[in-house]
Amino acid sequence: GITGRYQAGFFPIMMFGIPAAALAMYHTAKTTQKKQVYGWFLASSVAAFFVGVTEPIEFAFMFVAPILYVVHALLTGLSLFIAATFHWTAGFSFSAGLIDYVLSLINPVSNHPFMLLVQGVVFFILYYVI
Repeated sequence: GITGRYQAGFFPIMMFGIPAAALAMYHTAKTTQKKQVYGWFLASSVAAFFVGVTEPIEFAFMFVAPILYVVHALLTGLSLFIAATFHWTAGFSFSAGLIDYVLSLINPVSNHPFMLLVQGVVFFILYYVI
């Protein structure tokens, strides 16, 4: 219900935005570091998408580019605002990954949860470009 409305905006960020940021960081890494960065960002992106564990990539933001971490915080707030404004609801029990998203689909109070995927694609593009 009400709680799911305020949680729903995390799904586009954790499933799409964070992996897009990791992809952008990989593409901007030095050629000599790409192989090392690839494995780390791939594992972190898979964890973010499926389970919603975003800390490894968020720590990379904090230590490497603190300004981008502030942008990430603003984009997260924007995602939460959009989902709450349109009353898209999908709650989670652990974190906003694919597993919790699929489980929230069977919840009778979830409202337009598929719109979160559309929002996720938009945030993927935003995170990659920014």
